[in-house]
Amino acid sequence: QETIDSMSSTLLAPPETSTSASERSTVDKPAKRLEPREPNPRTNSGIRAYILPVAVGLVLRTLVSLVWLGGTDLNNDAADYYSEAVKIFDGTREPIPSYWPPGTSYYLVGWFAVLGVGVGTARVAMIVLSTLQIAVTGLLTFEATRNRRTAILASWIWALYPPSVLLVGQTYSQHLACFALACSALFGMKWINSRSSLWLVPLGISLGVGTLTRPSMMSVLLITLAVVFVLSLLGSEKLSQRISRAIFRAIPVALAAGLVIAPTILQNARYGGGYSLSTNNERNFFIGNNPHTPWYKTSHFAQRTLQELPVEVQEYLVSHYEAPDRRAAMKQAAMRHIMENPGLAVLRTANRARSFWGFDYLATRSIQATYAAISKIVAVAVLLAEAGGYALVMICALLGLFHFSGKATVSSTAWYLAAILAYAVPYCIAFSSGTYHYPVMGIVVVFAAIGARSIWESGWKSIVAPTRVWLVLFAFVAIQVEYAYFTMAAW
Repeated sequence: QETIDSMSSTLLAPPETSTSASERSTVDKPAKRLEPREPNPRTNSGIRAYILPVAVGLVLRTLVSLVWLGGTDLNNDAADYYSEAVKIFDGTREPIPSYWPPGTSYYLVGWFAVLGVGVGTARVAMIVLSTLQIAVTGLLTFEATRNRRTAILASWIWALYPPSVLLVGQTYSQHLACFALACSALFGMKWINSRSSLWLVPLGISLGVGTLTRPSMMSVLLITLAVVFVLSLLGSEKLSQRISRAIFRAIPVALAAGLVIAPTILQNARYGGGYSLSTNNERNFFIGNNPHTPWYKTSHFAQRTLQELPVEVQEYLVSHYEAPDRRAAMKQAAMRHIMENPGLAVLRTANRARSFWGFDYLATRSIQATYAAISKIVAVAVLLAEAGGYALVMICALLGLFHFSGKATVSSTAWYLAAILAYAVPYCIAFSSGTYHYPVMGIVVVFAAIGARSIWESGWKSIVAPTRVWLVLFAFVAIQVEYAYFTMAAW
């Protein structure tokens, strides 16, 4: 580099007025040819280290989704999102409000325009999204830790994360919500570290996409606006100047998110659905808060058809479903039940908060729904991989929270936890189940990588020695046992 700099300064210097013979002979000599610089092997190996988990994750998801589980049907909500996307693409969708949040369907429509309509196209779209998540997870981790090895480890964890691999063949909204939430956390962290306004618009767009996919992300949008506003108030300037700065920084986030979600809100209002992103929110709130709602498994009615429920439950639900203004009727019934039973409401809220962190089994159920003749041994093996993979990542994440000091910044830890908890809040109010934590796992993996690194460097015994660590791990295991009991009782 010094040689190049000296040559540049020589070439750019003004010509001398006189040149001695010795200098002329030196100048007249042909310039020494610069040999091409050899590529840095460390740089190449670093790039390969980042690309390898993405490539392995892509291959693994392709094999599972298109080969091993290529014959499975799209189940439950996944089938509804796909069907909605086909209607939008074909122009056959009825002019009615959106019952399901349309983010996932819009994403599929874009792929239909490129590859054509089909379940195969939809699965390719999910594979690409899940693979991009691997890269985003690595970037998210590096932004918090500034450690290349920890970032690569996080990418590997998500590349091999069983719930992600096994569920990628289903067009559930979890995939896009997870990607949007991780991008929001990444862009938010970029802004916190740099205070550059360039990150505010991408932050707002990712929050808007996430909210359009899962309206529960509205809580993350609100907490983000609060964080941007409060942090912008810090400084030594006059209060009026700081307030103006805070407002001008919050506006791009709100405006970008609003531009993403506003068309759907206005369309629903035009079709008689009110100013909402989807019309199923009141139903979710009602299902999780009525006299027949189970105390623990508050999502039970949402995961069963009416015909599978007891007669008295069917009659109660149908009486509200068929009311003249059913959305208002369901909302009022739920609010009335909460006000009349505050103790039960508190109990259900606490139960929902715990069940949100229950283990995954949605992919296993999807496989069983198609392959009814699948042996119990195979079903149990898939369930152990799905649930066990989640439990292992969570244990590492909990250890990472205890040992993030020196491995991640306090600001990144606080911001990531704020995003995770904000996302969980709506599920503590309506109804909850382990499957709904999937979108936050893209951020949880950051702490899992820190925990795994701590175990590698310090050893398991040293990491779990403090009593408080054992208490937290015991609480997590107890939550899984409780969740398994109530899940199996209702399976």
